[in-house]
Amino acid sequence: MRALRDVGRGTTLPRQHCAGRPWEDHQGVPVSATAVRKSIPFNVDAAIRKALEKLPADRFTGAQAFAKALADPSYRHGESPLETGPAASGKWKGIAIGASSVAAAFAGIAAFTMLQPPAPLGVERFSLRPLEGQATNYEFDISDDGTAIVLTITEGGVSKLAVRRLGALTATEISGTEQGLSPVISPDGTEVAFNVGSTLKVALIAGGVVRTVADSATCCMRWGRDGFIYFLNQRASISRVSAAGGPSESVTETVAGEQHGDYEVDAEHDVAVFTVWGSPYRVEAVRLSTGERRVVTPGVKPFLTDDGYLIFAAVEGQILPGRFNYETMALDGPAIPLVDGLRVDGDDLPYYQVARNGTLLYWTGASTAGANGRVVRVDRQGNVTPVDPNWMFNPGTPEVAVDLSPDGERLAVKITGDQGDDIWVKQLPDGPLSRLRFDPGLDRRPRWSKDGRNIIFTSDRASDAGTYDLWTQAADGTGSPEVLLDLDGSILEAELTPDGSTWALRVGGLSNVFGVRDLVSLRVGETEPRAVAAEPYDEKGMALSPDGKWIAYESTETGRDEIYVRPFPNSQDGKWQISTSEASNPKWARSGRELFFVNSAGEMVVAGIRTQNGAFEVTDRRPLFNVSELGLDSEPNYTSWDVGLDDQSFLMIQFGAGGDETIPNEFILVQNWMEEVRARLGN
Repeated sequence: MRALRDVGRGTTLPRQHCAGRPWEDHQGVPVSATAVRKSIPFNVDAAIRKALEKLPADRFTGAQAFAKALADPSYRHGESPLETGPAASGKWKGIAIGASSVAAAFAGIAAFTMLQPPAPLGVERFSLRPLEGQATNYEFDISDDGTAIVLTITEGGVSKLAVRRLGALTATEISGTEQGLSPVISPDGTEVAFNVGSTLKVALIAGGVVRTVADSATCCMRWGRDGFIYFLNQRASISRVSAAGGPSESVTETVAGEQHGDYEVDAEHDVAVFTVWGSPYRVEAVRLSTGERRVVTPGVKPFLTDDGYLIFAAVEGQILPGRFNYETMALDGPAIPLVDGLRVDGDDLPYYQVARNGTLLYWTGASTAGANGRVVRVDRQGNVTPVDPNWMFNPGTPEVAVDLSPDGERLAVKITGDQGDDIWVKQLPDGPLSRLRFDPGLDRRPRWSKDGRNIIFTSDRASDAGTYDLWTQAADGTGSPEVLLDLDGSILEAELTPDGSTWALRVGGLSNVFGVRDLVSLRVGETEPRAVAAEPYDEKGMALSPDGKWIAYESTETGRDEIYVRPFPNSQDGKWQISTSEASNPKWARSGRELFFVNSAGEMVVAGIRTQNGAFEVTDRRPLFNVSELGLDSEPNYTSWDVGLDDQSFLMIQFGAGGDETIPNEFILVQNWMEEVRARLGN
């Protein structure tokens, strides 16, 4: 072992003083420099011994603290056996040049060590163990420092928020957040904002009083460092409200066909970025002081990091970083896709978050964009079989729709192409696919007539105001389409009773307009509809029973979607709640003895039904398979799937499978992700 030499005189410490390290004695205690050279002051000796402590916590916190100790004659650390009597302090007022050399040498070594930039940390990826309810509740947020995650979980059928510290194995529920969704953590990490319906609330993560700060927040919230919470309002533009509460104010204005979301502010650079859900989807930047807007890149859900990167997603399931220029409000060079397989929901919302320090958190899964959808048959055990393995198409979220003909030999499917949304007919199992019409306009939500000769659908083709009428067209494409019903507002769902006497209609409520969806009935030949379910909340997703005597539907009267059944058309004769937790997508079995729906855990549930003498009873409820984990569409407001003729299978749209039967479904945390970003972007 090499000996430690005295810098001033070149003397060598005896070998018996060399223990685990050359500057330690046989007991592992740092050797006193004063013991080697008596001219070295006690404070310098003490500073050196502290700098050489074994435990980092016992050493100086930085070079500045070390230098201060070297210059302070009264500084002491531990015991010095050579320091005796009060005269010792004055003895060292005239410090020898040799001692100064020792101090300077040690100070230089320590300063060099302490002031060096930290070595780059390695990029680390973790697949987080799903918590109870987490596997299908994909809404979450991560704190700015990347140390805490707030999750949406479900317990007893009720959604709520929970915080998971990265040093913990479990999550802790946040009190007062029942029925909460879409969490957003405050910049200081002490509070969380969330939605209950369209009400924006704030809770202390540690627990305490919950306050309401706004009543018109629909989605896409961000908590700015300027003290405001930004959110998508009911006009499809961005508003903000003080995190303490108070009046809301508009910060963006939309034009026709636009919808804004995910607004993030960087007040220091006088810039904000946000999503424009137009055509195409894009990220724009706005100069806060002037209102100047500029398109930055195609994509959605942008984030800004502390070191000047713009992170955004593609609805095809990728995460892309790029260096952002605050002066030009543009990217300095191309953005590079670094993550594939990002989960994207039916509204083209990607499930990922980026902390300001660059920590990345995301769900993997199926993307819903582009020609990556297919129709599959799913049995009650969740086994998936493609209807036609060679048939992939763009279902056009969120307006996905498939309907099986009464004879089970054809499918009516809404497909989105270059000309917009159109109805197509597919011969089963692997026969030809034909377009119903080539007319302009949006044709959606097909339903077969009871005899299978015609397809009924909603369309805005004859409206200048963007409202939807009810149309019919021969299923083989011959003849011309005809208007069946033209009311003052939009008709967005329609079914005719088996005897052909009465329409069940859902009216009102285009995208991001809430509280105006209602169910009505209309006798054939009459012009005035009658209310079936028309309370001051949303009723939608309706389904008539096979005998036409009952209507199932979704309603938000409890603050979240639940499934109800009423007699039809005499709806005031009774009402029964079918689901016991948040649920959507009601659909009757063809036997009429079962009702299917999708619960808040993403499970397909079957409820046994008994009807007798006008009474209605649910005999049992049981889950069948998990719709979300299989990448199957089940968006609320409208049931996009159908039941097979045998009641033992379902015809559904599956996203992103590409021929694989298993869709990966993981919750991924990437720490030090910016190291990879900088390496790939070359800066």
